[in-house]
Amino acid sequence: MAGNSWEVVGDWLTGKLEILRVSERSASADVEDTTVTTTFETKDLTAILGTDVVALLAYTDNASPSNQVGSILVIREVGGGDGVTSFRTRHQLIKGEHVPSYNVRLGIPNVLIPCRGTDPGKIQTAQYNTSSWRVNAFEVHVRGRVRP
Repeated sequence: MAGNSWEVVGDWLTGKLEILRVSERSASADVEDTTVTTTFETKDLTAILGTDVVALLAYTDNASPSNQVGSILVIREVGGGDGVTSFRTRHQLIKGEHVPSYNVRLGIPNVLIPCRGTDPGKIQTAQYNTSSWRVNAFEVHVRGRVRP
């Protein structure tokens, strides 16, 4: 029996993945944040995703400070209620290496980010801490969405 993405079918949420064609993707970031803190901030993607979206398929890219080798971006649904160190939040580790004249940045493609919370189409982001895993900046490039 087919289920609706807003319902649990067994242990799974179901839905239809819609991937954007390359020609439809934006060359610039759909979300860009250069003032990331350990307090969650809401990013509104409803203009791109709609409000009936269940998850976001995205490329995410962290810029680590030059004196560290990685950063942890924390992502959750709106209304998730869990803090930055909770195991139920999504922790994305980006490793990098400092090169004399610039930072090498490595992104993780095709990340599924749930966004079916109390305010669908929006996500909340923060950094894990301000010392060893801080995030100087990050970008999100929308690649697709999961809808009911």
